[in-house]
Amino acid sequence: METETADQKEKQIITPAMAEKLERLKAFFAGLGWKRILCAALALLLAAAWVWYACYDYGQAKFQDLTIELGQTELSAGAFLTQYGEAGQAEFVTDLSQIDLSQVGRQSVTLRQGLKQETVTLTIQDTTAPTAEFQNLVVSVDGEIEPEDFVTACFDLSDVEITMPAFQIPDSNADSTVTVTVADPYGNQITGSCTISYIWMKDQFFLEYGQTVSADDLVLDPQRDAQRISQDVIDMLNSSPVGQYTVTGVSEGLPQSCVVTIQDTQGPALTLQEVAVYPGTAVALSDFLVSAEDPSGVVSVELATELDVNTLGSQTVTVRAVDPYGNETLAQTTLRVVEDMEGPTFSGVTTMEVAVNTPPDYTLFVTASDSRDGAVSFTYDDSGVDLSQMGTYYVVYRAEDSSGNVTTYNRRVEVNHTMADTQALVDQMAAACADDPISIKLYVQDHVDYNSNSGAGDPVWYGLTHYIGNCYVHARTLQEVMAKKGYTTQMIWVTDHSHYWLIVDMGGYWRHIDATPGPAHGWTRLMTDQERLDALSGRDWDHSLWPPCV
Repeated sequence: METETADQKEKQIITPAMAEKLERLKAFFAGLGWKRILCAALALLLAAAWVWYACYDYGQAKFQDLTIELGQTELSAGAFLTQYGEAGQAEFVTDLSQIDLSQVGRQSVTLRQGLKQETVTLTIQDTTAPTAEFQNLVVSVDGEIEPEDFVTACFDLSDVEITMPAFQIPDSNADSTVTVTVADPYGNQITGSCTISYIWMKDQFFLEYGQTVSADDLVLDPQRDAQRISQDVIDMLNSSPVGQYTVTGVSEGLPQSCVVTIQDTQGPALTLQEVAVYPGTAVALSDFLVSAEDPSGVVSVELATELDVNTLGSQTVTVRAVDPYGNETLAQTTLRVVEDMEGPTFSGVTTMEVAVNTPPDYTLFVTASDSRDGAVSFTYDDSGVDLSQMGTYYVVYRAEDSSGNVTTYNRRVEVNHTMADTQALVDQMAAACADDPISIKLYVQDHVDYNSNSGAGDPVWYGLTHYIGNCYVHARTLQEVMAKKGYTTQMIWVTDHSHYWLIVDMGGYWRHIDATPGPAHGWTRLMTDQERLDALSGRDWDHSLWPPCV
């Protein structure tokens, strides 16, 4: 078989019609010349480029949808390009300020490259689990527990929810375990296994010094756990000084401790009183201070006010007290400087009963005292008393203080019997009682009760007619009756004249005897000096004035 030549193949491809067109084209170009041919070629080239751009490049998508992770803060147009796009020519049509990168979801974004503008979808998603730091808890058995209590730190760009399964607080103090979950709304989560340790003791307790603590104060559930703390420990705390003490107990095999701090944070307790003085009178702290007390002891108490005792009127006085721990108390009272307008007062000026022609001692047991000057002297005028005639008379007493205030007092004097009358009553009593000193003493005690009246002009008459009187009345009456019985006695008194009794000569030695009613004087034997001193609770007499009783 013969092989076809090239000319034969060409003739098979080009038809007569096509050949005619080619000849016409050749003739056309031959008529243009070379310049015209060059321009035509360039035009054909531009046309081909336009056809390529229109049919191929312009028809390809330059941008595509984009998905990013929540938290991305910057967005570029190049991130949206496809393989047909060019980064240098891509730009946003949508205003970037209108694109919200902080919210999960989809947004439409329009971009442009050259003449081609496209709208694509931007998807923001959250696929990152939260980060969290977990902690174990130490709680009281009756405390409320929330899931948030187990998380010390947590971070996620979305809102999170912290959850844990429901659980029952155990009856014992044993540890519990719980799983805590931190999750965002998109299913991302982190979990932690946490331990719950239950406390039954308070971790600390503050006790003010001077107050007391009990086991109930140191535990959270006194009914269940108070018995775990021994009373010895409590007693130790209540007797301890200021300081810190650790009390340890064991429950469910787990030791726990409470730090008890005994502290002194309160100032001393001050009790003050008002003071009223006359101008120029010296006033001291002790005049205002009733008491200053503090469990730790009071370091100092002082006047914090400069006093003015020369100006009439009232002024506020501040007193400061400080305890050993520096706690201070300020308290206030009032100082009144008043004018002295009160005269002296008399005591012991009771009605006198005296015997006819028997001059009494008008000063016996009479005193005058003044609120400013203390004891003051006094005078009396007995010119209105006629001792020779029975009747009622008055002695006038007068006392004056340093401010010139004068007080007078009219004392009643009854002249109503004779000394013979008094002695007759003494004879009757002497005849009615036994002869020994103790019997005489007890008889007088039984027949003469006690009051504060001294019997004035005739104490024996007063005692035997009124059946009452003070220690002086009893001593004088006992003395008169014992004289009738043949005893030698001496009147004796304590140094301040607040009590009178007798010593009796027992034939070569002396003994004390007292007819005044009362426990201190009811002895049924005669007393030595030491026994008498003990019975008087230390009130003494001038031993140089009387014979010793030993």
